[in-house]
Amino acid sequence: MPFVSALIALLAIFACARASTCVVANCGLVQCPSTCLRCNPPYLTYNGACITADACPSSHSPTSSDPTLPRACAPNLCHAPAPASSVCTSCRNGKYLLNGLCLNSCPTGYSGTFNSSQFFRRCEIKATPAAVCVAGKSNCQQCASSTACAMCKNTAYLLNGTCYSSCPSGYLGRGKGSFARFCVRAPVHTVCAVGVNHCTACANNRCTRCGNAQYLFDGECVATCPALLSPTGSKATGRTCV
Repeated sequence: MPFVSALIALLAIFACARASTCVVANCGLVQCPSTCLRCNPPYLTYNGACITADACPSSHSPTSSDPTLPRACAPNLCHAPAPASSVCTSCRNGKYLLNGLCLNSCPTGYSGTFNSSQFFRRCEIKATPAAVCVAGKSNCQQCASSTACAMCKNTAYLLNGTCYSSCPSGYLGRGKGSFARFCVRAPVHTVCAVGVNHCTACANNRCTRCGNAQYLFDGECVATCPALLSPTGSKATGRTCV
């Protein structure tokens, strides 16, 4: 059966070729065909490859000064880069994250999330509140001030003092009843890798357990839980938002 033999040979060649493309020099965790998610120390992960610290561009810097730890070459002032990318997922030194970059302040149309620490600040789209908040109207059950709602009704979702029928793009809805539903910022999902972004365990490409006193929220590790969610746990690992 020459056709079957030829097919088997072709599949063997394809498998061999695929196996060879799933190797990246100095990489400890590869995403096929040729993207490195975590490099072997002392090499740094940069745009899916492994480079030396000297090769890290001047606009970037290593995420740790310890050459024995898995590290990445990330944008300056970046606290947690996405695996296999130069895109940032959280900033440090009081900078604000917007579209993968760390900014000194948020541009027009955005407001910075309040965070007492110097990490995990973001720029979020400003919601235009109603000119006057009246309890019982515009799906608002309770007002926080004359211009901002504190609790919505009629299954509406609260975001920045305004009630929405559904959460805007980039946000997730929370709550099940007719009252007190709210929107939270959707986490930036990346390829889950143990040791990256404070994650200590992964399942189905999502983090299932966090370390470094971070809280697990929707498959990501965050420094603080979103509004109206409660932090649980007091150890350095296993903390969650509920």
